[in-house]
Amino acid sequence: MRLSGAAVGLIAGALSLIGGGAQAASVFDLFEHLCVEPKADATAVLATADALGWSKAPPRLVRSLTKPSEPGEVTTGAAGRGIRDLRGLVTVVVARTNWMIPRQELPADTCSLVASPSIDMEAVARDVEAYAGVPGRQGLVFQKTAMGYLWRDVAGRREAITPEQLLAEPHVGEVRMLVMMPLRGSVVLQLFVPAKDA
Repeated sequence: MRLSGAAVGLIAGALSLIGGGAQAASVFDLFEHLCVEPKADATAVLATADALGWSKAPPRLVRSLTKPSEPGEVTTGAAGRGIRDLRGLVTVVVARTNWMIPRQELPADTCSLVASPSIDMEAVARDVEAYAGVPGRQGLVFQKTAMGYLWRDVAGRREAITPEQLLAEPHVGEVRMLVMMPLRGSVVLQLFVPAKDA
């Protein structure tokens, strides 16, 4: 999925369409609560956002945030919620993609949190690295500025894996890919979970 500068512009424009409400949680706290804990399950993510009082995100914004990166990639079931807080606008979007890894057929559920603007990027990066606990690498998604963390949890042990290892055994253990991407003063956090019902 592609998250473009145009999408960030739409986020700013959506401020007048999405209800307000201050949130004290950090960006990563929100991401963990909305995306990580529900394991990117769309129904659970949206129910959690609804319980927090978030409003339905404008369809145009959701489409922009889930637009395929290139021919061959397909996203379905896209939906989102958003809220204004002291930072600006925070949006969560769920979808299913057929490409967890670029140009490789591996369906995955995705949950993306976009926070804009006024983000402490260094603090978010520290939170992401501390949670992932494995080395980050570029090239796991299309965006060149993105840092990705790919791992497998087996019997309580976390180990970094390569895309090749993921494709060979996508459903061994609990596989997760976490992506952090700065984008024009905003930050995008994404969680990818291999779809077990695909």
